[in-house]
Amino acid sequence: MKHLVMALVAASVALSIPAAAQVRMPQPAPEMDPDMRMPVPGPGGGVKGCWRAKQPLYGQYRLSFCLNRGSDGGYQVDGGKLSCGGDLDWQRNGNQVDIRMNRGRCNRNTDWSRDRISCTIDLYGAAPGEAALIPAQVRMPVPGGGGVSEISRLNCVYRPATGPYGPVRFIAKRDY
Repeated sequence: MKHLVMALVAASVALSIPAAAQVRMPQPAPEMDPDMRMPVPGPGGGVKGCWRAKQPLYGQYRLSFCLNRGSDGGYQVDGGKLSCGGDLDWQRNGNQVDIRMNRGRCNRNTDWSRDRISCTIDLYGAAPGEAALIPAQVRMPVPGGGGVSEISRLNCVYRPATGPYGPVRFIAKRDY
């Protein structure tokens, strides 16, 4: 191919054909610099904001929650003639988000228990309960230290502190 390109360039010069003279030789791939960085969200980066369980928990309870700045937030549970709300504490560790719901106040002289929610950030469409497979990537520079694009889905497990219910899986979607 190198000989063909050189022949085209020589012929274009001889015939004064400018378009053929602009044929470019393939360039070698750039060398990888060990100091190049991948975008990585900071603590809480990408998960801050409000979320809604895609399906009702235990057939009747609709859950929504907000992860605010720092490690605080709030939740709302509605269903079964109850409307409950409370504060929550959360932390992010890599691809994992752990949420601890504080005791919440409900109507009908009831409180919501101090349950826990464990979520895995779903960057690449993993099914609930499966690890998100992150494909191998070339290290890329990050202008200005930016992070990855906004996360729109969490694969979660709700773990009640008490009662007759056991853990249940659900998908949380960002509540825009």
